[in-house]
Amino acid sequence: MEQLLKVDRPFIRLKHRHGPVVDALAGQKFYRLSPKLRAFPTPEVIWLKDGMLAPESCSRYHVEGNSLLIRDVAEEDAGVYTVLVGIQQYGLYRNLTVSLVVNVKPQIGEKAVSLQDPGIYPPWEQTGPALHIPGVPSTQNTLTLASLSTEGLSLLTSCTHPTHVLLSP
Repeated sequence: MEQLLKVDRPFIRLKHRHGPVVDALAGQKFYRLSPKLRAFPTPEVIWLKDGMLAPESCSRYHVEGNSLLIRDVAEEDAGVYTVLVGIQQYGLYRNLTVSLVVNVKPQIGEKAVSLQDPGIYPPWEQTGPALHIPGVPSTQNTLTLASLSTEGLSLLTSCTHPTHVLLSP
């Protein structure tokens, strides 16, 4: 009988699992950056965030196998992550970059206004109480306002602006 001898050559195959840009939500308990990696023999894996060693830049970052685990996702976790994979003894190296976008839920807050004298402002004037709608990433917010008075519906305003909406009484 003939004997088969299988010789494996060293290799590294590294691909995006979910594309080059991924999203997480601020406040998420954890997020895992995990590329598709196949290699022989087992490679060394190093993660960078914005060019710096990720585990050293933040105590919430942990490398598990070929994945980077981010605990308690925050807005400052957004950035460019690079995974460096290498098999030094064979001189094989690959890297892959992933951009993480951290979305922040919008928070709506109205600036304090005097209830005694709210004032009367013509609709063309940029005055009155302001409504700020911050969010990450910044989006187009559309707000429709209606004012009710004793005479019924007195004003209907629709405006679109990225992050600042002005309310007029």
